[in-house]
Amino acid sequence: KSVVGEKELLPAGELVDAALGSAKPAWDALFGSIEATYQSIMPEWKHYGKPWGWTYILKEKKRALLYLTPAEGFFHATFILGEQAVQKAQEAGLPGEVLEAMLAAKPNKQGRTFDVPVCSEQDLPAIEKLAAIKAEA
Repeated sequence: KSVVGEKELLPAGELVDAALGSAKPAWDALFGSIEATYQSIMPEWKHYGKPWGWTYILKEKKRALLYLTPAEGFFHATFILGEQAVQKAQEAGLPGEVLEAMLAAKPNKQGRTFDVPVCSEQDLPAIEKLAAIKAEA
């Protein structure tokens, strides 16, 4: 999934920036928005093995708020929402494709895990709403 798959290749700024391409402003804007909204945010790169690669985790108070995985020309924003948060998300006026991805995810012990592709800053309102729902859950 991640454009940076090898564990030995630490996701340095230039490598990630080049991969994101036109999605880089959205990446920066999302991080800025999350950092401004949640003062205790702690970002951390984590490697999830060769098939998945590196993911940027944004944690609030030791709990993962969302996961950002750089891809070629876009990035994935991944959420894990419990059923109560899923219900709130259904009422939040999210775009249809976001709701479809969320509802298509099979529930497990942690909740529903789903990805939302982010290509531009126009995609950010849905991601910010989901982050707020996750933070409240």
